[in-house]
Order: sequence, then structure tokens, then C-alpha cells
Amino acid sequence: MFTFKQNKLIVIAFLIPALLFYISFMLYPAFYAIVLSFFKWSGVASTDTYFNGLNNYILLFRNPVFWLSVKNLVFLLVVSVLTQLPIAFILAYMLSGNIRYVNIFKVSYFMPVILSATAVSMMWKLILDDKYGLLNNFLRGVGLESLSRSWLTDPDISFKVITLINSWQHVGYFLIILIAGIATISEELFEALKIDGAGIFTTVFKVVIPLIKEVIGVCVVLILTQCMKTFDIIYVMTSGTFGPNNVNQVPVGLMYYRSFIEDNFGQGSAIATMVLLFGVLLSSVVYIKGFQQKNTV
Repeated sequence: MFTFKQNKLIVIAFLIPALLFYISFMLYPAFYAIVLSFFKWSGVASTDTYFNGLNNYILLFRNPVFWLSVKNLVFLLVVSVLTQLPIAFILAYMLSGNIRYVNIFKVSYFMPVILSATAVSMMWKLILDDKYGLLNNFLRGVGLESLSRSWLTDPDISFKVITLINSWQHVGYFLIILIAGIATISEELFEALKIDGAGIFTTVFKVVIPLIKEVIGVCVVLILTQCMKTFDIIYVMTSGTFGPNNVNQVPVGLMYYRSFIEDNFGQGSAIATMVLLFGVLLSSVVYIKGFQQKNTV
């Protein structure tokens, strides 16, 4: 049997490349962004870098667009958890049973996940077009023209629509994780529940959910982290404007705009640092307080 104690050098030799890769492309950029957030820099290597302390953060907190982006992010987080997780769990529970063509259903639900965000965004952008889109033409065709709207430019609903599209794309990812979690529950337990006459409510809420609690916690953390870095789908669906009037702005989008449009990498790094700290703290608290199993003596 291959053991760590007998093969320490071999194990370390295989781990070192991955560790160096992680340090080079994950830890170092994060650390550098935190340091850069205290400087003023245009992003051009030949230009000077000036230390300005907390000025980037002060200007950021005084910017109403930043707080609008935070508000949108909170909305995105809440709606994503409340839509993706329940839908993924319901589908996972259904597909865990003995149904025909189960693999076809799994592939169908997982298909949006493997599509690029740009392709998904362009597809929905065509569907939701106010003049030629499939949705508005369908509403007009069935006599519901009053419900047709400019889905992606109406400031009252545009971000809500984008949030639901984002959830639609990622449900399949968590479906697969939850199916794997439910598969760890023994068939004998389900058979015993049937013999005892347990209903679906008892089976789901008293048995299945408690047994895969940590798996659900992992899904919640992944949803939160995915939402924290959401950018591409909003960028494409708003044609890079995050508008109208920044109503669809999110912190990562504002970071992109400050860094690459306004050449203010110091403030862009400050936004990145805030996103990093908020994401780590939120994910840690949610998982540890809400889903981690407590050891009992």
C-alpha cells in the first residue's frame, strides 16, 4: 500500500508544482492587489506609482455607484441562493429515483453550465429583444402585448431579469453536486422509510436534507463565490455599459471600469480587495455557522 510516511519525497514532489502554481496565480495576485489598493497607479508600467494611503477606499465609500453595486450584489446573492439551491435540490431528488432516460435529463440540465457565458448572454439577449425577440413576439401572438417590455433596458426589471438568467445557467452545476450527495444515502434507508409509511415531506426534511447538510453548505458557498465574481453575463447583456445609468452595476464590473476604462488601478484594486474580504468572510460565516456538522462527544 502506498503511504505518505514511506513515500514523503514522492508526495512532496508531486505537490510542489501545484503549490507553486497556486501561489503564483492565486495568492500573489491577491496579495499584490491588496498592496496596490493603497497606491495611485494608471496601470502602465512606465508610469510612476504614488502612495496615497486610504484615499482609494475613502473615495470608493463616497461613490454612490459603489453602493448601488453593493445593493445589486446583495440582491444577486439572495436571489441566486433562493432560486438555484431549491430548484437544483428538487431536480436532484427527482433524478435520484428510478426514472427512465435519467442520463438524458442530467445532460440537458447541465448543458447551460458548459456553455460560455458569452454564448448564453447573446442567446438570451436575442430572446429578450424588445422588437424582434422571441418572448415579446410570443406575448403579442397570444394577445398579451401589454406584458411585452424592454426587458434589458427597463431600469425597473433589467437587473432582476439578468439575475434569473444567471441562476438558470448555473442550476445544473449544483444539480450534479446534490445528486452525488443524495447517492451517498443507502438504498436500505429509503426502503425502510417506505415500509414505515414515511411521506415525501418526512423523507426530504427529516432524512435527506440532514444527511447531506454539508453538501448543501458547499453548494451555498459555491453560489456565493460565483455571484461575487459575476461580470461577464452582465457585461455582454448590457453591451458593456452596465446601464442604463449603472442600474446593472456590480462590484466586479465597477472594478473593471475603474481599472481598464479610467486607468485607475489603485481604486480598482481597492474594489477587488473589498470583494475578496467580503467573499471570504461571508462564505466562512455561512458555512461554519449554518452547515458544518457539530461534533458531539
